Amino acid sequence: MKFIFLLIFVSCAGTTTLKENKVSGVSLFSYEDGSGVYNYSRETKVQNNKVITRAIISDKDGNPLETAVTVSKLGKISSTNKAAMLPEASQFQVWFSKKKYQSQLKVIPSRKQIVGQVKYPDKDEESFSFDLKDARYYCFFSQLPECIEMQDILVEARTKSLFIYIIWDNYPFNSEQYDKMPKGVATLAKFSYSQKQKDSLGFELDIGNQIIHLHFNRQIKFEKMFWIAQGISITKKGS
Repeated sequence: MKFIFLLIFVSCAGTTTLKENKVSGVSLFSYEDGSGVYNYSRETKVQNNKVITRAIISDKDGNPLETAVTVSKLGKISSTNKAAMLPEASQFQVWFSKKKYQSQLKVIPSRKQIVGQVKYPDKDEESFSFDLKDARYYCFFSQLPECIEMQDILVEARTKSLFIYIIWDNYPFNSEQYDKMPKGVATLAKFSYSQKQKDSLGFELDIGNQIIHLHFNRQIKFEKMFWIAQGISITKKGS
């Protein structure tokens, strides 16, 4: 499979807005991990052929504990006319011991690289870069549901496993937040169909040493995530 960034990636101006309407909007979830239960909101909008997602984890008083903004470009692969999403940039903030830490990533297709900066409250800013490997699918972790829905990955995964590079938009703090994480800003994961339930479809994202379970309803809308190895569960409110 050729590297997606080097394929002819054309505007999707003529694409139907059905998928865009499906992913757009605000959804509220309950987020639970070993430290407690929190509010989790996801807001996605599509404008100027870009998918912009803002995800916020906050405490019961509404104070943000973690925020992620991810931006991906919409288009299609000219050789197949299939929809595609190309990660472009992200900004991430997290609070540890009431101190704010920040990181930002930018994908540079011409160099097949991700570059980024990290801001710490008590030391100098750091910069980093990583080379990107060949793959058809790249998705920001915080934008995974939209990335899956917009590219019909769920449909294709019903018949065969697909490989997706997950870009950890919370890098380098993912090693602080999650146990035994693979090193680097991107991880190759296998996405597979697992089970059909009464009102949902279950899929598994195998990141090598851990499995993340994702559930979508019959309208292909994200509803639940269970990351058992990390003790994390996300459940849509009212579902």
